[in-house]
Amino acid sequence: MGSSSLQAMLVSLIHGFLFTHIDRKQYLLATNKSGIHLDKGNNLSNDIAIFDKSSGLTLTDKYFNIPPKIAIEVDVRIEPEEFSGKESGYVYEKTERLLEFGVDTVIWITTQPKKIFVATRTSPWLTQNWDATVPVLDDVHLNLAALLTEEGIEF
Repeated sequence: MGSSSLQAMLVSLIHGFLFTHIDRKQYLLATNKSGIHLDKGNNLSNDIAIFDKSSGLTLTDKYFNIPPKIAIEVDVRIEPEEFSGKESGYVYEKTERLLEFGVDTVIWITTQPKKIFVATRTSPWLTQNWDATVPVLDDVHLNLAALLTEEGIEF
């Protein structure tokens, strides 16, 4: 399924921001619904994933088989064969599965409502508005509202 114009723009904008702010010698930035292979018959995808290059990362023609350090999702696109119930249940269940697999932080950006949800294995999960500044990785912080304003995009 394709992305909405808003979802595609947000993924592109966030990816561009991260590309210029993360240490690309240490981290690999992947996008385009990169596949994550959790175990046999158990696969997920991420809009944006940040991998630590020192984690045994090998690029192949198959899904990634190690967890990204950071997984970023924009909007809720339910994978119906994998999840049942409402969208919030999907968000929580997919987040739990990613964290159990070894992802450090899962960040969800929803366009309706305009919220950012940040979940980690070690801290309380937080839901904030787009104008909040959220930590992504190391010293990199994202303020989506400021980024959109900087790009001249009304939200």
